Amino acid sequence: MLAVTIIGFPVALILGMLFSIALMFSSLFVSFAIGRKIVDLFKFETNDILIFVIGFIILSLLFRIPFAGLLIGIVAISLGFGALIYTLQKNWQSITTSRV
Repeated sequence: MLAVTIIGFPVALILGMLFSIALMFSSLFVSFAIGRKIVDLFKFETNDILIFVIGFIILSLLFRIPFAGLLIGIVAISLGFGALIYTLQKNWQSITTSRV
């Protein structure tokens, strides 16, 4: 709807690109959360990069399951995008205040 006007088209294009970027990053947040749960389950101490790699490998293997992989992918992207929107909503005041 925004893209039908000359002025709104660049705004719609930028918002569409931001939405696409957010969707791409959403499964990365879920990978870190899965890795954190695995590390907490086995109770060993490690750094954040290894936690992310563990979660990423597990999530990538789950995506390879023939029919359930698509459903798992949709759920992972939805959870990650929801977490991103929730975080932006909770921190919007600190994001938009100018610190000069």
